[in-house]
Amino acid sequence: TRLALVAGQPQHPHFVLFNLAGDGTVQLIYPRRGDPPRVAVDRPYELMLEVQTPFGADHAIGIGSARPLADLVAALQKLHGTKDPRAAMEALAQSNGPGTVVGVQGMFSTAK
Repeated sequence: TRLALVAGQPQHPHFVLFNLAGDGTVQLIYPRRGDPPRVAVDRPYELMLEVQTPFGADHAIGIGSARPLADLVAALQKLHGTKDPRAAMEALAQSNGPGTVVGVQGMFSTAK
């Protein structure tokens, strides 16, 4: 199943999105290879997602910032696919500074 995650009009151009799956798996969603690290701030941002295993309660965490988030992206790339949500949250805490906005969206999925 595909779904669209829509962020209202972003306040900041630098954007990172990752998921903490119900089993603790860290999944970097945006930016991935080839994705620009910046999004337009003059319109809502829409990202198409595909629901995959593991099913259950997921938490999508979006970070917007006035400054580049290269260190956070690098940390999440290393953690992608691992079951280390604590390390992901520590990386987020280290990147959280003035001009950073964090949002969390709960998502719940199941197999058909």
